[in-house]
Amino acid sequence: MSSPPAGEDAPEAPSHAYRLVSATYQNREYPEGVLAVNESGNEIELRRWMGKTKRPDIAIARFHLEPNADVRVEGAVLRVSELSATLESPGVAGEVAELLRRPARELETARLVTEAEASVGVFLQTREEALDLLSRIKTDPRGALFASTAGSTTAGAEPLGSFYSTYSARLAESLQKMKASLAGGEKGLGPGATDMMYAIAYTIGQVQNALFEGDSDLVQELAALQELGITTTAQELRTERPTARLLVRAHPVILSLATSSRRSG
Repeated sequence: MSSPPAGEDAPEAPSHAYRLVSATYQNREYPEGVLAVNESGNEIELRRWMGKTKRPDIAIARFHLEPNADVRVEGAVLRVSELSATLESPGVAGEVAELLRRPARELETARLVTEAEASVGVFLQTREEALDLLSRIKTDPRGALFASTAGSTTAGAEPLGSFYSTYSARLAESLQKMKASLAGGEKGLGPGATDMMYAIAYTIGQVQNALFEGDSDLVQELAALQELGITTTAQELRTERPTARLLVRAHPVILSLATSSRRSG
């Protein structure tokens, strides 16, 4: 943590301000004043009372808090890095600690979301590959099967049987991994985010089916995606590899649900 010179002009007022009984920062003691924490929980400011009206007009110290900072509460005393601050009550100290722990929680949430999304992505993209190859088999069986088995080391294997066997195994494996990942991550992500991932996986699967079947307008699929907060067009869906783009657009929705769940929990 680092602080600017005392008295330096402060930035916009932080979102949360708490009465400070006393504080010690970098081995210096400070009298009563105000402890201010911004909404994101990554910046702290100590402000000193001024005059008889006790307005907190001067910033004594301001510092940026790293996400992995150790935040501890001992009664009404909050300790983080080089700061020890006594607040009005243990409840207030706990509230401030929760704000300061937010960056670390949100980094962890983002990691859990990314891991879960990766498992969903593997399953859906494997499914997309299989349907794409099946679509090409319908129009050019010989060329599609030849391309799919080029470089295969399975001597004497019947091409279509090899295709079905390979993709059946890959789909079954990726589906089980997806289910295990979502089940294992539900505690950290919350049921809302987990349910949303299942809904997104199902809806993208429906999009894949419609594209395979040659649905020209995709009206139902577009409406279902819209309900999940994913905006796209039929033209975009008909371009190559739409699954990856849909997953990217779904990410903010899932992350928002997971973050809200961890904040409320």
